Amino acid sequence: MQLQKSANRSLPAGRSLSAFRLAQFLVDKGRYDPNPMRYCRNKSLRPTGGWKTVVIDEASMLTEDMLAAVMDAVSEYERLILVGDPAQLPPIGVGRPFIDLVELLREQGRGYALLTVRFRQEVVSRDKEAETPPDLFTRTRESFTGNPCRWNRRTRGWLG
Repeated sequence: MQLQKSANRSLPAGRSLSAFRLAQFLVDKGRYDPNPMRYCRNKSLRPTGGWKTVVIDEASMLTEDMLAAVMDAVSEYERLILVGDPAQLPPIGVGRPFIDLVELLREQGRGYALLTVRFRQEVVSRDKEAETPPDLFTRTRESFTGNPCRWNRRTRGWLG
């Protein structure tokens, strides 16, 4: 959610990004039942489409049921980005789909990127909102668009 706030500040007026917790997103799509806390596929409902980019953070914590529910709920996306640390503890539940995908993509030599520079949100007091470092957005935006851009520290917005 913090990333959503920081990203929305850098977008042109009138544009915004949406972020959801996995269960929050899937309950609206009929793929999560909060009473038994169960993720499931639902072939009686059509998936939602028209997504440009779908990003799932902490993907190393996904079980097979969670990933299957997401894949059943979304379609017609241009990019699916799974972000996570395969060296973390495995998910609590059946399977380890993120680790399996990382190993497969690493072997194929495509569709896999390894973050080698650590980025952390700045440490701030409780009264001040933390901000994602501008370098992270610059590098991410340039890698997706191919267009160089610069962060204006005075206006706290993007140039270019």
